[in-house]
Amino acid sequence: MKTLTQILTTIVLGMAAINLQAEEWKNFSNFNQINHITVSGNQVWVAARGGLVMYDQATGSKTFYTRAEGLPSLEVERVLVAPSGDIWIGTYDNGLAVKDINSNWSYYTFPEPKTLLYEMKLQGNGDMWCATSEGLYKLHNGVFTAFLNSGQSLNATNTWDIDLFSDGRILCGGFEPFIFNPTTNDTTFLNTTLFAYSKSTVYIQDDSTFYFASDHGTLGKFVNGYEIDTFHFQDRTLDIKEIDGKLLLLNEDKNIYQYNGNAWAATGFAFGLLNTFSNGSSGDIWAGGINADYGKLYHQINPTQTETIDLRRTDAAGNWIVAMSPASDGNVFISHSKGLQKYDVATKAVLESYTLPNNISVLDAIEHNGKLYVGTASQFLYVYSSGQWSQLGVGALPNGSVRDLSVDWEGNIWMTGTNYVAKYDGSQFTLFSHNTDADIPDNLYSRDIYCDSTNQSVWVASYAGISRYHNGDWVLLTDSNTVGIAQYYDVIETIEEDKYRNIWFGTVYGALIKFDGINFSTMFLPITAGNQTVTDIEFTEDKMYVSDNLHGVYIYEAGEWDSLTMNNSKISDNITYALHIDRDGSLWMGHLSFGVDVYNKDGLNPTSIKNTETMSVKVYPNPSTGVFKVSTHAGENGKVAIIDLKGELIEETILMDGEATIDLSGKPTGLYFGVINGELKTQTIRLLLQ
Repeated sequence: MKTLTQILTTIVLGMAAINLQAEEWKNFSNFNQINHITVSGNQVWVAARGGLVMYDQATGSKTFYTRAEGLPSLEVERVLVAPSGDIWIGTYDNGLAVKDINSNWSYYTFPEPKTLLYEMKLQGNGDMWCATSEGLYKLHNGVFTAFLNSGQSLNATNTWDIDLFSDGRILCGGFEPFIFNPTTNDTTFLNTTLFAYSKSTVYIQDDSTFYFASDHGTLGKFVNGYEIDTFHFQDRTLDIKEIDGKLLLLNEDKNIYQYNGNAWAATGFAFGLLNTFSNGSSGDIWAGGINADYGKLYHQINPTQTETIDLRRTDAAGNWIVAMSPASDGNVFISHSKGLQKYDVATKAVLESYTLPNNISVLDAIEHNGKLYVGTASQFLYVYSSGQWSQLGVGALPNGSVRDLSVDWEGNIWMTGTNYVAKYDGSQFTLFSHNTDADIPDNLYSRDIYCDSTNQSVWVASYAGISRYHNGDWVLLTDSNTVGIAQYYDVIETIEEDKYRNIWFGTVYGALIKFDGINFSTMFLPITAGNQTVTDIEFTEDKMYVSDNLHGVYIYEAGEWDSLTMNNSKISDNITYALHIDRDGSLWMGHLSFGVDVYNKDGLNPTSIKNTETMSVKVYPNPSTGVFKVSTHAGENGKVAIIDLKGELIEETILMDGEATIDLSGKPTGLYFGVINGELKTQTIRLLLQ
């Protein structure tokens, strides 16, 4: 007897091997917060939340660096250009990295885990000094030495900013200003009227004059170690620099101020919410902004001329990815806070971008009967046809978002709202809620919906449990009324179906529930936490991928768990909300903060693509007492292999013109699998013999 594994192996015989490529990862993140700018000749280096970007003033081109291009983190806090031409970056949460002139990367992780970087300065002798959450670190010849992290006062340990005196001493901004001498290990606190509760800022104008800014709008000027003047601003000082002989200050109130010897005056350079600024090569000023959509780089060429440079890489504004789904042409739809995009699977480039009226957020998208339907953050279902958007559900759908969409075996579109489920048959809506059916709880809080053609059921994931619509009736399945659903794990976030037609439910608190057509069972993730949520589930031939909001992506294969996290891979963010397996077998991962990652261990652009498209199949009656009829809309020819739960082949029948008859009369009652192997497509069905 052939086993199920052997039969499935036979199905995929003849599929060409994937050509190995060097590139395994690709990232699509926007740079929506600029943290630091360094100008070197025509190159403007920008450290941002989202990665590192180099803007070439001569050509106007932008080069983006992400985790896929070598960064240890997308929380890039600082960037410096060494005299050697090496590019140093400091990440907020994963140490330092340097890209040399040959584009080779080296990495330096702080000795203490989870150390956060606040500032870094390059000394003339090549040493790198870092102000961190664990005190001061000096990097010398690739080795860190720690200072001020033990045996010191709390005021010294909390060092938020640093600047370097020419004699090697370090001016530190903590709760109050102090000077640290690394040669003698002495700390000198300065007499001051200022006190900071969180981040303070320091700047050395020359060896005798420096400034200390607290976090609540006050700025002190010090000469020879004594505070000689105090200035008051509406908000805290973010940065101080001397540019072209002028002392400038960036304030959190969006303005850059200039010091005239006894007072500070606004320069008029104010563009949105600025976060940092820097000098150019000829007295010009570069400033970086914070933007909910994507970062903006501002260049003041002269007092009357300013240009704005867009740091957008993708239209997925804000990097907030909520869903991914297949397009009818084999590409992938990505739903996000500003609309919808379709990406080309082969090139990883944007094919089309869709913006809904009033910039409504898209929560899910499906193509059906040649039209594009999207669930939105408004109360309506939208349809895109002939280049126009139209609202559906006006007056029929309650207030609230249309969260998720699925098409049933009859071509109806089902959708979920906060406390309702609706069916759209192409002309009208049928609404299901607690008001129409007592078996639908009034605190449903639905999260996902899936139409199961094998069992002809509609499944709804909700925080009230698993709702199932079958033969015109609703039933709510919870840990209190259903064997196999573990206690407390009936709070459901997502639904997916595997190739064996098992229905899987992702739960809050880190578990998976499987329904095999008869029974429920609960499987726990290897790491669980109280605020953990399984956000999505995807399957390939031999793997299950599970994302959650804390630990990146889990991989389950052959009874073993593995994972993709920020610690062991180039995934950009562990807060992962959406998964998709494309036709190449590449895994697309959508994150809450850092856009989209694409991963394929065999290379992202395989030269040969296996056909994973399934055929549309109807099985009736199902359940049956013996004889099952199979009908495929594709009208294909081929074979149907019948396998029992032991994986043994017990029957084979011919598929002719899309029709087949399966006779299990006299066989033991229970669940069987039918593997339909057509000329171009494959499909697995479940057969329940009564």
